[in-house]
Amino acid sequence: LDDATQGVWPKVLTLDFDTCTGTDGRVRTGKVIMNISNFILKPNSVVTITLENYYVNGIKLEGTKVITNQSSAGGFKYSTTVTGGKITLDTLTFGYSCQKTITQTEGQNTPFNTDDDFYSGTGTATLTYPGGQTVTYTVKDPLIKELKCAWIGKGKADVTFDQLTATIDYGAGICDDSATISIADKVKGVILPR
Repeated sequence: LDDATQGVWPKVLTLDFDTCTGTDGRVRTGKVIMNISNFILKPNSVVTITLENYYVNGIKLEGTKVITNQSSAGGFKYSTTVTGGKITLDTLTFGYSCQKTITQTEGQNTPFNTDDDFYSGTGTATLTYPGGQTVTYTVKDPLIKELKCAWIGKGKADVTFDQLTATIDYGAGICDDSATISIADKVKGVILPR
């Protein structure tokens, strides 16, 4: 931390991974640098995250992520934007960009009890292949997730590749690992990973 003095902002927090294996089994090297404008839970605070020679399991990650607290008296809300994202596998480089907004929809009146918290997510993400083709993920009906549930329980998103669009339907609000994918008139059930 560049300055641990209480009440002094902004602060720069640098996480320097020296070949560290996390509890998730992933091996990380390099630096994650966070420029923090104020306490993250304070409305209008901004955290800008950049990467320096950062690798996860030998895969190089690059880009900038900006997290903005948009909360108000009505509840917690934040947005994230990823720009200049790159994933390098050997000699192949994939581009990545993302913009999303997460809004608390239930549980605002019980801040110390997260068992009743629900969140709504909207946004879009794009993965660009080395040859220039793109896959775009766009939320068309807000994705609803109960905080204590491992999966999204409700909402729809479109995944588009080339001229083909598939719709993922996450369900009617039940906490389970099932969803359906439809392409034109074809529908298939799938099990979501944890």
